[in-house]
Amino acid sequence: MNEPTDIHTKQTLKVSANFWRLQTVPLWCSVIVTLTSVLVLLGWVFEIDILKRIIPGYVIMNPITAVTFLLSSAALWLIQSTDDRRNRIAQVCSVFVLLIGLIKICAVVGLFDGGIDQILFRHQLIDNDVNKPSQMAPVVAFNFVLLGAGLLMFNIKTKRRDIFLAQYPAITILLTLYFALIGYL
Repeated sequence: MNEPTDIHTKQTLKVSANFWRLQTVPLWCSVIVTLTSVLVLLGWVFEIDILKRIIPGYVIMNPITAVTFLLSSAALWLIQSTDDRRNRIAQVCSVFVLLIGLIKICAVVGLFDGGIDQILFRHQLIDNDVNKPSQMAPVVAFNFVLLGAGLLMFNIKTKRRDIFLAQYPAITILLTLYFALIGYL
């Protein structure tokens, strides 16, 4: 009679260990995005071309894109807290991510050009490899809108426990990234 309890305890410990590992995934993603964004911004500050682009010969990352990634990373880190103050800061970061994406999309469709991607390092934004100014790509702006919306919906409770509203923008982002990856390949 003692053995089924031991098996149940072992299975419970294994599930909780796996769950703990899954809980660390957003934190590690946040750390990786933060480090990458900081490296890109350091590339802009010290004019180190290799830090501005991931792969030589590809387009350089716009500095406002790096800042928006930092904001989304901070929101992802803070939103996991049970502290209301941290959750409010995460929501503010999420709103900024969403707004930056919306402003760029408005510029792309011709509604108005807020020059959001020309704010930082304006005198350095010409990419010498392609001889064009560095701009946030429209798909990146669209994904920032989705990311900001998803982060805002992260802790929203629904009546049904199996519905997690933030999964819909996240799935859409994954699909656009999948198509971009296919395009690069």
